[in-house]
Amino acid sequence: MLDFMMRFGSVQSELAELLDTEFLPGENDQITDYMRDVAEETIRLHNAGEYERRDYNLLRLKMFAKHLSEVKSTREELFDEFREELKKEDYDNYFGTRFEIDVAASLIRKDIDFEHPDPPDFDVQDKNVDIECQSSHFSGGDRTIEEKIKQTIGSKSGKDYYNQSNALFVDMTNIYFSSADRDEDISREKVKKWVRENFEVFDRKIGSLVLFTYVADASSGNSRLHHSYLRFDNYENKPKEELVEFLDQHWPKGNEHFPKTFFPVEP
Repeated sequence: MLDFMMRFGSVQSELAELLDTEFLPGENDQITDYMRDVAEETIRLHNAGEYERRDYNLLRLKMFAKHLSEVKSTREELFDEFREELKKEDYDNYFGTRFEIDVAASLIRKDIDFEHPDPPDFDVQDKNVDIECQSSHFSGGDRTIEEKIKQTIGSKSGKDYYNQSNALFVDMTNIYFSSADRDEDISREKVKKWVRENFEVFDRKIGSLVLFTYVADASSGNSRLHHSYLRFDNYENKPKEELVEFLDQHWPKGNEHFPKTFFPVEP
């Protein structure tokens, strides 16, 4: 426990320095509340002997710090925007901002030139391509996973940027994670069926939908976090060729994978 808590504390210190905060009582902001929740959950998991899930808390914080550092090192003005968003008082905003930071770091890593007009979240500069981000979470109510996925697809409908040149990136980690507790099957085949039904019935104007989730792979003996994704080009609506080419280059269908033997974790 001591060795783990030293490593856990080191990551917390790195995040505190990046975010210019100390995560102390009295700091009434969403990132402080989140970090306290993670620390309390980590101790609970340790006391319960759930060491694998305990260790994944460390992994997700290390990934968070990595993404923040990548944005700060190349786009400091954007980093400042994200830092201020993370410090807002509304805890529910954390997951959406966290996913935007993730996508920004990915674009930077892929050497993609972009702006952050918000909305949409990302405008790819050398192409007529926009990316809007959304994080889907269960927050009460009795919706099924199918209903929640379909609701998320339509969440941006009616917006000017919701068109054939736009890709909607959705973090579905909480939905996949919750499926275990709900004992619901959300296989690749079922998700594909739900998305296609939603495209067809509601005539969605979006060009493409990409569903992301964090998964942890401990099979090699060295636990690591990965992004898993499923991509759906909306051929009912004829996505722009430039969007399809962009996604083929950076989020190709051949590289899709879906959590089966992986352990899903929340970001």
